[in-house]
Amino acid sequence: SPLTNQTARVANCIGHEAPDWVAGELYIGGTGVAIGYLGDPALTADRFVPDPKGGGARLYRTGDYALHRDDGGITLLGRTDSQVKINGFRVDLSEIEARLLNIPDVKRACVLAESNNGRQKRLRAFVVCDDPNAGDRIREGLQSSLPEYMVPARIEIIDALPLTRNGKIDRPKLLETSQANAASSSPTLTDSTGAPRPVADALVRIVVAKLDLDAEPDLAMDLPALGADSLAILRILNEVRLNLGVELGLQQVMTDPVLSSVVLQIETRLIQIAQRVAANSDVADKTANETLFETGEI
Repeated sequence: SPLTNQTARVANCIGHEAPDWVAGELYIGGTGVAIGYLGDPALTADRFVPDPKGGGARLYRTGDYALHRDDGGITLLGRTDSQVKINGFRVDLSEIEARLLNIPDVKRACVLAESNNGRQKRLRAFVVCDDPNAGDRIREGLQSSLPEYMVPARIEIIDALPLTRNGKIDRPKLLETSQANAASSSPTLTDSTGAPRPVADALVRIVVAKLDLDAEPDLAMDLPALGADSLAILRILNEVRLNLGVELGLQQVMTDPVLSSVVLQIETRLIQIAQRVAANSDVADKTANETLFETGEI
């Protein structure tokens, strides 16, 4: 409940007051509201807004997600800047971070929602953990306690989270650093003898295009870890069919979604197709020779 001489309101995205039990952003007003942010007029204009009820008063946008209860109290639900929509579901990033911190050996965690060139958003988790190979274990831990749409598409193990001067996680810098590291890594597009693998090269190009990746992935990575859900994998397989002439089933790929395994499946199918074509060619040649022999032309 608000303090004496203060007001607390919950408003929707267009500033209209929300009815009881309907969530929105919390605004506070009254004698405790400051004038603004020192030396930051843009942020002041964004956060300190005129009271729609008039009187020259102003309200402060707290950035908290809340709702009015019918007993007059207010329930805080989290931060509005941590509320995102993934595949139509509202997701609280702070809840995922809390679940990550409950997993053994996880020291710090940050979850971001990144957009694929303005299209569908996907979740990306950055975890500080002593075990650099804990990604699969962490994913399994989240899958046991969260619905699938709340499990990050990518989980990256890092040494430390970048911080701002105020000691808060520098989320933009975290994403920039991750993209720079990805761009500096080179993919494994050769076999054990060092010979080039054109199928691997083609698959990597398709994956980069369909998932809007910043850099080419290593063949040791799997499609879900790169941010591919079942729909994205279907789009990749359709592109493989159009470009390479090979049709793979979704369940077949999901059973072993590591890129190197998908490359092997494509190469195996291409060999089978080539063998079938060669066999049909041999049968056709044999039939033609028999026909010529029977007619006395040879």
